[in-house]
Order: sequence, then C-alpha cells, then structure tokens
Amino acid sequence: MNLHPMHPDVRQVLADLIREATSRTGALPEGVTPDQWIAERFLAWWGARVHDECAELDKAIVYARAELGRLGGWSNKGLEEVMHAMIHVGDANAELRLLLGVETP
Repeated sequence: MNLHPMHPDVRQVLADLIREATSRTGALPEGVTPDQWIAERFLAWWGARVHDECAELDKAIVYARAELGRLGGWSNKGLEEVMHAMIHVGDANAELRLLLGVETP
C-alpha cells in the first residue's frame, strides 16, 4: 500500500524505528513512551538529512547570486526576471527551513 509518495529511505527509517520501539527485546529509557522515542529518533535522522540538502541549496543560491551580480544584476535589464526569481528562491528556501525545523546558516 502506497498512501503517500515518499522517498523509500523515509519509509524504511520509520518502519525500522517503529519495529525497534515496539520490540520485546531491549527497553526504552524510563518514562519514555514508544511514540516519543520514535519521534525523537526520526527527527534527529530527518534533521541531519534535510540540513545537508538545505545547505547545498544555500550554496547554489549564493553562487547564482554572485554570477548574476557579475553579469550586472539589477542594472542589467535582461536579468530583472531572474533577479526576482532568485528572491523567490531564497524566500522559499527560508520558508522550507522554517517548516522543516532546520536552522539557517
């Protein structure tokens, strides 16, 4: 059953965490419920993965802005639409970071 298109790694990590948290072998720390344990472990895994991808996007944005500046930036009338698009890309990346709980550089 595929209810949501999602990268297979995410499904596998969640399945592994659920299996581990509900296993009869081992024990969770005192006072920690399986759902809390799963949430914390998943968010740690997810945060690291998303942080790396957002960092790569940040690098690409910086590079693109530098190249646009080299080509004249806002003073180059032929680049106005691209300059506006770069503003939107930067804003979307900032919003994505906020939604995903990833710190800004």
